[in-house]
Amino acid sequence: MTLTFQVVLRTAPAQSALPQSVAACCVNAHGFSLHAGVRCTMNQRSKLERLRRYTTRPAIADERLARNKEGQVVLYQF
Repeated sequence: MTLTFQVVLRTAPAQSALPQSVAACCVNAHGFSLHAGVRCTMNQRSKLERLRRYTTRPAIADERLARNKEGQVVLYQF
C-alpha cells in the first residue's frame, strides 16, 4: 500500500525584516528566492560540498505536480 500526500503550493510572503547587510545579498522575484551571501574558501571542503549539493539539487519532477478541482497547483509527496 502506497500513501500519497497532497500539498497545495503557494507563494511565500516577502521577508521585510532582514538586516541591511543580509538584505543586500537576497532577492525574491517571480516565486524564486536567491541568497548570494554564502561563500567559502578553497580549504573549507565540507562547506564547499554542502554548497555544491544545495546548488545542484534536482528540481521538482513534473510527474509530482498537478492541478486540483479548484485550479490550485498541488505537489504530490510519496
